[in-house]
Amino acid sequence: MMKAGFGPTLTGGEARSYSRRAAEIVFTFSSDHDLVQSGDVLDNSGLDYSLIPTPREANGNCGRLALAFDAPGRRSEYLSTLKRAGVRPRAAYLRQGLHFAKMECPAFGTNA
Repeated sequence: MMKAGFGPTLTGGEARSYSRRAAEIVFTFSSDHDLVQSGDVLDNSGLDYSLIPTPREANGNCGRLALAFDAPGRRSEYLSTLKRAGVRPRAAYLRQGLHFAKMECPAFGTNA
């Protein structure tokens, strides 16, 4: 669902700096198309998310924006929703402050 924020938005969500939030999950995608499709799926499912700059830990190979949500305990719900729609994140990260740790997601293999 769309949140108030700064900067441009893509299909809902909020473009913002990831340095200003507490713990959250960040999904990166192989293409901007997959990111936009994921936003549409989450919007239609009523799940909140934000758009953030792709973390450096993702090596910049996943586009300019990533999808984030601040409910780490609901990661499997978000992944299941995307999986049912045929969308697969490239990788998942747990962000705490400015630190990113890559997560394993068995539903999509070890990367996401």
